[in-house]
Amino acid sequence: PLDHNLLHSIFGTFQVDVTLEENRRIGGFGAGVAEWMADNARSGTALLRLGTPDAFIHRSGNQIRARELAGLDAAKVAALTLEKLHA
Repeated sequence: PLDHNLLHSIFGTFQVDVTLEENRRIGGFGAGVAEWMADNARSGTALLRLGTPDAFIHRSGNQIRARELAGLDAAKVAALTLEKLHA
């Protein structure tokens, strides 16, 4: 279950809130947060949902390489967050 009190305190504090999961975005944690935002009429805060694409990943290797391929490595997460912040 989502921590509604925590979400209320976070949204409205920051310009961009980011969810990050090593799974598909569809039906994941970020989707639950997006639904919560819609149900609670949150505005003024951008949501960036990061996760794996809805596709089979045929190349991977170790976990570090898999994160790079999915765009979930630290450098890509930072770049996407800054891009969303300045959009």
